[in-house]
Amino acid sequence: MVFPCQIPPALRPGDRLIAVAPSGTLREPERLEAGLNLWRSRGYEVDLSPHYGDRWGYLAGSDAQRRQALATAWEDPSVAGILCVRGGWGAARLLETWQWPPDRKSTRLNSSHR
Repeated sequence: MVFPCQIPPALRPGDRLIAVAPSGTLREPERLEAGLNLWRSRGYEVDLSPHYGDRWGYLAGSDAQRRQALATAWEDPSVAGILCVRGGWGAARLLETWQWPPDRKSTRLNSSHR
């Protein structure tokens, strides 16, 4: 099945963003908080996904738990954008059984790490 690429609307101050952990476990909470505060200082409402600090080996929860956290954020109509707590190979594992929610086409996903 082919899905056409759709560009979501630009984020605007006041939009709600949610931070999820689809990859590795959180190792530097102070850096995460600094990054979230940067978004907040620019006028965005930023929330953390439940269980963002979980640990399952080197990952932030089992594949099923991380997939569910991402899907929950993706499907939430109040969420304008998703911030990833960390990037990494663990997120690719989520695609093995990922089912794209059919009605949520405008969420932005942002992952940035060193």
